[in-house]
Amino acid sequence: THRATLDLNGTWSFQIDPGAALTPEMLAPERTIGVPGCCKAAHPDLLRYAGVALDRRDFDVPTDW
Repeated sequence: THRATLDLNGTWSFQIDPGAALTPEMLAPERTIGVPGCCKAAHPDLLRYAGVALDRRDFDVPTDW
């Protein structure tokens, strides 16, 4: 059988969360990242960052799913 898929590659919103306390409603990302990709390659100022980071992208689910 054929399984439907949705390609989510592309530009995503990105935000670090050093306190690991953010909820989806609290997100206010000011950065973007290409997915697939590495946040540290996209943002060299994060090379030494070791903590939580959140990615987000809006998309529409096809109606025939």
